[in-house]
Amino acid sequence: MKKLYEKDSQLLQRKRIAFEIPHENKPTPKKEEIKKQIASELNVDENLVVMKHIYTDYGEHKSKVIVNVYKDANILKKLDTKKVKKVKENAEKKEKAKETK
Repeated sequence: MKKLYEKDSQLLQRKRIAFEIPHENKPTPKKEEIKKQIASELNVDENLVVMKHIYTDYGEHKSKVIVNVYKDANILKKLDTKKVKKVKENAEKKEKAKETK
């Protein structure tokens, strides 16, 4: 994993960080895997990391990932509540679909 840039936003109390993640001869990694990998790389709680974008060009064996890392869970709830709720709802739907199969 290679860090491309890091932008600190003190007003919003978060950092926007872009990474380049290689995945030779494999599909694009799942969001949960990337989130865990980034949280361990930055030594932060996984719940404070919010995935914004994953870009993978056709035929490339690497992805560009953009995340927001918040300093506090309260700030995260105030600023990114819609995104967090949507991700949780989608994950719950996928789990229910797996259970019914």
